[in-house]
Amino acid sequence: MSFFAGRGEYPAAGLFSPGHLLLLGICLAALVILVYTTWNKKVERPYRVIQIVAVVVTALEIIKAMWGMFVGRYDAWYDYLPIWFCSLFIPFSLLAGFGKGKIREVSLAFMYYGGLIGGFTYLVFPTTSIGRYPFLHFITFHSMLYHTLMIYMSIFAIRNGLLKPSMMDRKAYVTVIIVACVIAYIVNQFCDTNYMFLSNPSNNALLKLALAITGPLYPVAVTLWQAYVSFYMGLGIYRTCEKWIEKRC
Repeated sequence: MSFFAGRGEYPAAGLFSPGHLLLLGICLAALVILVYTTWNKKVERPYRVIQIVAVVVTALEIIKAMWGMFVGRYDAWYDYLPIWFCSLFIPFSLLAGFGKGKIREVSLAFMYYGGLIGGFTYLVFPTTSIGRYPFLHFITFHSMLYHTLMIYMSIFAIRNGLLKPSMMDRKAYVTVIIVACVIAYIVNQFCDTNYMFLSNPSNNALLKLALAITGPLYPVAVTLWQAYVSFYMGLGIYRTCEKWIEKRC
């Protein structure tokens, strides 16, 4: 059955294929509907919603790991560590939902900046799903759903007043990303992995360009890109939307 087939058993759909564009359209439409229907309805217990989403994405990741061990032809425990940029959404959503104080604040910051930028980037460039698997495949659907939830929860946190993005978030957010990249780099060296895309650019055209420009400094460049560019893009989008909403009001 191709939906749960292992890697390489069926041709990949490929980036910007009809299947990719269809799924992208469905995800964006679902996102618009979710935002439109919930924008004027603040949730009484927003952290309960985050807790539910955190448990759901964690369960999906466990199912993905089980698929990888029994079907997907992964062969080592370290293939499942949550130290990809977007995988950080799992622990940080759990900490945002169940944590308290500063831990919750930092986690909410990642949910917004990392969730918004990482989610949209992946939907456009899903190299590790539809770039490797068919259109109708478990990993393809899992990844597109997961990243759509990342985007929605970033908007959800803002709309329900859980976070007001500002320059005050930069230090904590950038520190978290840099620490994650250092851990990923060490794991990559010992386990021959490519967490945070620090070892090679995979099939990502932007990262290939970064490698061509920076050469041996590629891991440093990608680390700084993921830390600072995602932060300033997220902050810029928030401020632009805030001004647009103020003008309409």
